[in-house]
Amino acid sequence: MTTGGVLLDTCALLWFLEEAEFDAEAREAVEQAARAGNLRVSPMSAWEVGTLVARGQLVLSMPVEVWFNMILDLPGVALDEVSPKICIEASNLPGTPPGDIADRLLIATSRSGGRALVTRDPDLLAYASEGHIRAMRC
Repeated sequence: MTTGGVLLDTCALLWFLEEAEFDAEAREAVEQAARAGNLRVSPMSAWEVGTLVARGQLVLSMPVEVWFNMILDLPGVALDEVSPKICIEASNLPGTPPGDIADRLLIATSRSGGRALVTRDPDLLAYASEGHIRAMRC
C-alpha cells in the first residue's frame, strides 16, 4: 500500500461493495487502507453513480444519497475533498490525461493526497503507466 492510502474510482467502489471479482493485490491494499483509516472515496463518485441511476444504467435499492452515506459510514472510509486547488490541478495535469472530467478530478485527487488509485479504467491505467499517478488494477 502507499503512504497516502488508497482512492477508489467509481467502478472500483461499486465492484468492491458488490464483492465482485477483484485483483487480490488491490483487494489487500483496499482492506489494509480501510484498517488504517485511509481508504478514500471522491465526491465525484457520488455524482457518477447519481448520473448512472438517473440514466437508468444502474439500479440501487435505495436513494443514491443514502447509498453514498452508507459507504462513508463504513469503517476506515473517508471522503476526499474536491477543493479549488484540485479543480485547478485537474485542468493542468502533466502528460496525456484522459479527457473525462471525472477521471481528471480523480487523478488530481490521487496526486494531491499521494494516494494510489484503484481502477479498471483503461484510460486511468494508461495515464498511470506514464508515471504521473500510482494506480492498481482491480
